[in-house]
Amino acid sequence: MNAPKTLPLCCLALLASALSATAWAQQEEAATLSLAEAALRGPAVASVLEMPRDTPTKQLGAIFTLLDLGEADVAEALWKDFSGDELEGDVQAALVKKFGVARFLKLARREGSGETASELDGARRFAESCLQAAAKQRRDPQRLTKLIGKLSDPAAEVRQAARSDIAVVGDAGAIACLEALAQATDTQLRTELMLTLARMRPAVEPMLIAALADGRGQFRRDVIELTGYLHLQDAVPWL
Repeated sequence: MNAPKTLPLCCLALLASALSATAWAQQEEAATLSLAEAALRGPAVASVLEMPRDTPTKQLGAIFTLLDLGEADVAEALWKDFSGDELEGDVQAALVKKFGVARFLKLARREGSGETASELDGARRFAESCLQAAAKQRRDPQRLTKLIGKLSDPAAEVRQAARSDIAVVGDAGAIACLEALAQATDTQLRTELMLTLARMRPAVEPMLIAALADGRGQFRRDVIELTGYLHLQDAVPWL
């Protein structure tokens, strides 16, 4: 009786490779079809999927919009093609500025287990990385100097935006404003700096009291005016 013929190992390897490639192609086709089917759910979803997604901002914008629409499974399909971990820090910070901190805090909670959680693998890590990049950029001294310079801009909307950007920096922003206030001679700039500092309470309050204790001249008078505007009772002994 003849022994059964067996295929050489090289042939088996080629066959396995071909089967793997076929399976991969079928998976890719299924993913494409799922997006096509998702577009049939309604005009809102179709509109999002038809929009260009050739930049990280556009990609993430589409994902956020789909999540807002309650289309978590479609958002997950786009998320798989989003290479957020490969983005540079300045790009991540720009995304936070574009979409807002709240979006990224919510995104971090999308990853997890349970019936209400979506399969956004790595969402928490990506969101935290973006928030850290944004915080680092906000504390950058050169950026703070530029923002303080914008407080002298003739356009009210530019000054208002600068005040908002400085106010969210925290202690570094407050210190930069106090240092600028101590050196400022222009009345309008001093007013803008005080308005900015007023938005940083309660964190700025101990700094104002310290400025009252150590400040001199016009700087101290400005701080007295600001503490009065804020009704800061702890400052009374230093007046």
